[in-house]
Amino acid sequence: MKASASRPAYPNRTDLRFARLGKPHAAMFAEALRRSGTRNMVMVGDQIDADIGGAHEFGLDSVLVGTGVSVAPIGAGLVRVQPTYLLPSLG
Repeated sequence: MKASASRPAYPNRTDLRFARLGKPHAAMFAEALRRSGTRNMVMVGDQIDADIGGAHEFGLDSVLVGTGVSVAPIGAGLVRVQPTYLLPSLG
């Protein structure tokens, strides 16, 4: 919710700011790091931009699951970032 959308509920608050949460934004990865206490983790996902790109930008390894949303051939130069690992499926 943008700060302007919260004004009716909080008319006297001028300090409210909008912050994006979730993938690919760093806040989600930072919280995972805080909770785990280690950078020894990997992002497993099926979306190049949100999952793989977010992990890459945060400096984490990533696993692209091949049965998900992204269908661009990896390694063919068609995606902006490459996953660390490929997993054909979860099954």
